[in-house]
Amino acid sequence: MTAGQVLAIFVIDRALEWVAGFSLYFLDEDPETFRIATNVWYVVLGVAPFAIVAAVLRGVSWHELGWRPAPRRWYGAALLAVLVYWVGSGIVNALLPEMGEPAAETLSQFGGRSILEVLVITAVAGPLAEELLFRGVLYRWLRDRWGVVAAVVLSSATFALAHDDRASIGLFGFGVLMALLYERSGSLYVAVFAHVVTNVLLVLIYAL
Repeated sequence: MTAGQVLAIFVIDRALEWVAGFSLYFLDEDPETFRIATNVWYVVLGVAPFAIVAAVLRGVSWHELGWRPAPRRWYGAALLAVLVYWVGSGIVNALLPEMGEPAAETLSQFGGRSILEVLVITAVAGPLAEELLFRGVLYRWLRDRWGVVAAVVLSSATFALAHDDRASIGLFGFGVLMALLYERSGSLYVAVFAHVVTNVLLVLIYAL
């Protein structure tokens, strides 16, 4: 995996997101049409990274990227990481409310959708795409060149910057936890599992 390949993957992925956002401006103002179209785009953006990675990294197998199961104990470790994240987020919100994770604002963009729709978008499409890109591709490439510590810090910082900047501290911490899970287990399944559980809890806590 070369620097050019990694850059190409992220540039293509960001460009696709831009195309998705731009195309929505040409839709009819009917709320139902807009809702359906955005749902489709969210799912496409969740699946697209797999096609992009497959096209760009032709000499790298999915197994090499970590797309393989792990021993059961690692899923228990993933649940512990989720607990650590939520406790840490609570502390950050209490001490620095302006820098905590604005979960209510994040979920407000999905207004008008059913809980099932929100779960598919945030707890299935999102985790699959993000773990593949930020841990399977970016973290792995950074680790092979600069070691684990640099890879954890840089991939987590990139992950945080790709989201709402007000949530940078919480998202950076989450990125660190996911990178460590991936590093220790060698499996993206574990990181995806932790990411899914975190987002499901997020939706249920703020939407119910």
